[in-house]
Amino acid sequence: MSTTPAEPTDDTSHPVTVLHVISGLTIGGAEMMLYKLLRAGAAAAPDTPVRGARAAVLSLSDGGELAPEIRALRIPLYQVPMPGGFPRPGFRRAFRRVIEEVQPDVIAAWMYRANAVCAALAPRGTPVVWHVRQSLDHNSSQRLLFRFTRRVNLWLARSSRRSVRGPARIIYNSRSSREQHRRFGFPSDRDVVIPNGFDLDRYRQDPAARAAVRAVWGVEDGDVVFGIVGRYHPIKDHFGFVRAVATALTILADADADADADADADVEVDENGPASGAAAPPGPESVKPGVRCVMVGRGLDEENAALVREIASLGIGGRVLLLGEQRDLPGIYNGFDVMVSSSLVEAFPNVLGEAMACGVPCIATDVGDSAWIIGETGLTVPAGDPGALGQAMADAVSWTRKERTERGDAARHRVESEFGIAAVACQFTRAYREALDANGRLSDSR
Repeated sequence: MSTTPAEPTDDTSHPVTVLHVISGLTIGGAEMMLYKLLRAGAAAAPDTPVRGARAAVLSLSDGGELAPEIRALRIPLYQVPMPGGFPRPGFRRAFRRVIEEVQPDVIAAWMYRANAVCAALAPRGTPVVWHVRQSLDHNSSQRLLFRFTRRVNLWLARSSRRSVRGPARIIYNSRSSREQHRRFGFPSDRDVVIPNGFDLDRYRQDPAARAAVRAVWGVEDGDVVFGIVGRYHPIKDHFGFVRAVATALTILADADADADADADADVEVDENGPASGAAAPPGPESVKPGVRCVMVGRGLDEENAALVREIASLGIGGRVLLLGEQRDLPGIYNGFDVMVSSSLVEAFPNVLGEAMACGVPCIATDVGDSAWIIGETGLTVPAGDPGALGQAMADAVSWTRKERTERGDAARHRVESEFGIAAVACQFTRAYREALDANGRLSDSR
């Protein structure tokens, strides 16, 4: 196994073999980022920097929706399960067999559990790169095992024991997460922020897909469709989202009523009351343009009794479409006019970049790196404030079609310039080479 220092360059003449170790391969932010990184490497031209890394994957769970996708890339995939998050008998031996077969130059551990496992079991002389993709906001809401594993990571990162393989590099996917972890006590002398990257060929503006999906949803011409994408979980604050929808409709209905009142002031009134042309004050259902909301993600379906009850109690059932989990996200995003993230906690939300790549402006709570991702192309509001989110949504309804298009074009351009997967994949490759280089120098000094 190589321990020779490698220059931290993008030289492809000496490919680095990277074993990615991850908790599982279900669809999630970290899992999708790993898959996109692997796919970018498989699709890259031979003389590009990202082809300077050979990859294999070790999952600490069985199965997962992304497992066949990774195998389709002809990338070796191993599965050594840890049921319940704990190793079973024979785990260490099975893990070491994978190491012996792959002979990695660098081990890339994704998230706390994998970080801890690799710190304990990686061979001496093989640098371990940690990928930390969690936010420390709302720490008390996290599971006990999650908080314990983070504490273990902190001890491992700061340990001076020779038996512990501390991280040669720590890669964060958001600036806010890095600052939180530094305050928590993680070392700051070997970290780097590499943002999530997006496949700009897959996520793009597609007028045909937009027309098709809106026809399926029954959206009328001129309707404004707000979308939210993400699994059903308290930190995503879906209840806050539907309350914001109700708030936006109330604001818009009040604005319509005020406009009608101003119009009525110009109508001649006789002793029998207003002229026959005067309109009754509109309710939320009469708001024009029509406002529709589409909720996409695991658990966001008609079987979610609590969410369905909340929507019904707010009187917006006719406005909200619950689609559950969907695979064709590019088509879904293209059907939106505005993407919304109501999360209480985020690090670097993929859904914002994906929607923006499809030319969809976004409204998001100001958590994690959401404001940085959106830039000047959309709106941000305080987290946990459905009133502020509803006002922002009402403001977005007032955007002209031209303004919405301009914002969407600006969003696409921002993703192209800041978060394209090809450039991001090169940053990962560079970080792995730097870890190998640093490890070699450390080995020479001992």
